[in-house]
Amino acid sequence: MSRLWIAVPLVYLIAAAGFGLYMRIYALYPMPSVNYVHVLHAHSHLAMLGWGYVALTLLLTHEFWGEEAVRGRSFRIQFGVTQAVVVPMTAAFLMQGYAAWSIAFSSIHIILNYVYMAWFRLQSRRAVNGRALGSSAADRKPASLRYAQGALLCLLLSSFGPWTLAVLGATGRSDTIYFNDAVYAYLHVQYNGWFLLGLAALLLARLDKLGTPAPYSQLTAIRLYRLFMATLLPSILLSFTADLNTAGKMVALLAGLLQLVFVCGFLLLFVKAWLDLRRARSFSWSERLGALALFCLLLKAALDPLPALPGLAPLVAGTRSLVIAYLHLALLGFISLLLLALFGQRGWIPARSRFAAWGAGLIAAGFLANESVLALQSVQQWRLAPIAGGDWLLAAAAAVMLMGAILLLAGAWRTAAD
Repeated sequence: MSRLWIAVPLVYLIAAAGFGLYMRIYALYPMPSVNYVHVLHAHSHLAMLGWGYVALTLLLTHEFWGEEAVRGRSFRIQFGVTQAVVVPMTAAFLMQGYAAWSIAFSSIHIILNYVYMAWFRLQSRRAVNGRALGSSAADRKPASLRYAQGALLCLLLSSFGPWTLAVLGATGRSDTIYFNDAVYAYLHVQYNGWFLLGLAALLLARLDKLGTPAPYSQLTAIRLYRLFMATLLPSILLSFTADLNTAGKMVALLAGLLQLVFVCGFLLLFVKAWLDLRRARSFSWSERLGALALFCLLLKAALDPLPALPGLAPLVAGTRSLVIAYLHLALLGFISLLLLALFGQRGWIPARSRFAAWGAGLIAAGFLANESVLALQSVQQWRLAPIAGGDWLLAAAAAVMLMGAILLLAGAWRTAAD
């Protein structure tokens, strides 16, 4: 894998971390010349549509279709055009926030998502047809590929959120409750569909390649996948619990609990198979980072149903630090740490690089400090206990994570070969 291609998503991660540090400094020293909201929009969009999307599609393509597909003309064009959209999109959000140019580039990004989905689907069909001769129906499509296709379906479903926002804005209803609902639904399907299933697909695919036959039950993995897909749409109600009646909250609670069952079942399946396969005496930095990411997934899944409990939804929604902590737990703790761990497992960020080891440690430490301070600030908001210097601590945590991301890029650039 070309180190330039590996560097692109890592540069996006560094830029997103830089925006995050700026926002923490802004809380200490407001700078009227820079629009805070514009930086926030640039930060969130770059984190998801730059770092997250590019890293995940690169990993999915390489894992399922190999180096030849990554270097192929079709994917190279997709990859290049995507970067030609992400960079000006970020600049547009910085300069004008949600306005004509930023919305236009975001819309083009969604269309590129559709192109990637169609391309991946075509690759899948060719692969399945290639296995058909002399194979059983179950063997033709392994569980890992089902998860990957489910992730792309979730990516498709999530795209209806931005299109709904465009319609609401064009019809003068951007200040209604439906606007916020469309945003929450989009984020939910991105976090709990596209990224979750995509990363799960990569974990299963890694087991498939390390063990022959697969060191886990394909049937169990497929049953867990069906459970997840059956509860995906009802679980969106978890984002609207403050506005639901009792029956709606009960449906949301049940969906959240069933998704927790999926996460627990998947983690048991994966961790057992991984421990049975590994033969090293010590854990690498990528394995330690991956273990922390999977713990964050379990914690997030356990927290998801709580807003559906009586009286908790208004408390959660009204506690800004708690909402930010949850978003960071999902996008930074689970998604970003696991993406970095998978980069390490493939040698894209070398396991023996001191830069990489220090970088991973700093990102993990900064993340844990960030979550701890946000949790304490939530307690402070509930007027149970004060915390002094919280903004300074958050700024320090952001600086540590930024330094960690820079070291990871340095490790990948110094050691990876073209």
